[in-house]
Amino acid sequence: MRIALLCPKYSFEGYTPTGLVTIAAVAEQLGHTVVVADLNVEPLPQGRFDLVGITGLSLWKKQIIETAGKFKDTPIILGGPWASLYPEQALSACADYVCRGEGEDTLHEFLERYPNVENVLGIGFRTGDGFHLNPRRPFITDLDRLPLAAWHLIKLKKYKRVSIVSSRGCPFRCIFCSDHTLHGRGWRARSVSSVISELELLSGYGVNHVTFGDENMTLKPERFEQICETIIQKKFKMSFDAIQGVRADRLPFRLLELMKQADFVNVIFAPESGVQRVLDEVIHKDLDLSVVEPVVKKCRDINLPCGAFFVVGFPWETMEEIRQTIKFADKLRVLGCSCFVGNALPFPDTELYARAKAEGFLRFDGEKLEEILCFLGKPRKVHCLSSPYWEPEQIIAICKREEKKNLRAVYRAYSKKKIVSKFLRHPFSSIKKAAKVLR
Repeated sequence: MRIALLCPKYSFEGYTPTGLVTIAAVAEQLGHTVVVADLNVEPLPQGRFDLVGITGLSLWKKQIIETAGKFKDTPIILGGPWASLYPEQALSACADYVCRGEGEDTLHEFLERYPNVENVLGIGFRTGDGFHLNPRRPFITDLDRLPLAAWHLIKLKKYKRVSIVSSRGCPFRCIFCSDHTLHGRGWRARSVSSVISELELLSGYGVNHVTFGDENMTLKPERFEQICETIIQKKFKMSFDAIQGVRADRLPFRLLELMKQADFVNVIFAPESGVQRVLDEVIHKDLDLSVVEPVVKKCRDINLPCGAFFVVGFPWETMEEIRQTIKFADKLRVLGCSCFVGNALPFPDTELYARAKAEGFLRFDGEKLEEILCFLGKPRKVHCLSSPYWEPEQIIAICKREEKKNLRAVYRAYSKKKIVSKFLRHPFSSIKKAAKVLR
């Protein structure tokens, strides 16, 4: 078959469509001709296709439907979070089939049996009187048996960030996160050799920077230490970052030193709150807050740029606790850590949504909630939660203030770097100019 795999146009942040090229490798392995098109960087592919696959978040629902509508005479299969979490909605809107959960094994069996896919685990499809959803397929335990992503099918130079995933799943319980519905609570990791093979492949394509997109990249620090050691030994001509929000309690000093040697240029932690009670009783983060500051200091000492994510506006945290979180973020900023503060978002498939709705703290629901959440890429103008401890407008004001604060810090760091760079290129003129200013 001739298959098109598409990423719809959305609020683009420069990331590669890593899930699509991973799925594409499965289809190519079966002998199919595959075209991958990211509509953020290229036009809709032309020609006739036997099957069109589209991926996307629930936030991209309108764009997915619009893209599917351009292939009226072609069977459409949807994958990704929207299809997995709301399969009936996807089927009624635009899809002939949905692939729920991890897609590699499901697509493999789907393509082998197509069009007789009634008993394929993980597949949902339309019937004469509605929809049928087969049971979800178990999560893939051995990630190494999957083919390496088909990176040759996309124009890598069009992306700011080439993202790879070295592990899947999260055993933790953060109430605002929906990753467990897609990848489960059991953590599964690729071997060191598998990760290095993919880096070698990308290096051969001229990629000079890679983002690790794992939810829990360093859950087993010793494994990632081995990855860093091998990167150092191989002398890859590329840099790396970990900006998804790594757990600070899974970053021993030795690992941070190895990450620096391996040319990691940024690592972001996810403390979420600066108050231990909020972490324990509200967010269920299972994190000892006392580990964060030493990790930030270590990053400063070895000159490894770092950042931290914080979330405020949970119905069960007080205004005083929010102030303590901001104070903690400011303390980290003094140590050189960029701190990002956002308001809590009640996605429908999370414990936060369910609990807030049950207790009367959910201000918007249904299409109105979806409409607000669709503006993730822009400054958040509306807080969807209420509380007896604060007003929603206060949370938005705090987040805007913190955003400006962080932008100023980033600008100062950029200006300092620019001044140093100019001094190294023109030391004598820089000294002369500084002396003139001081007079």
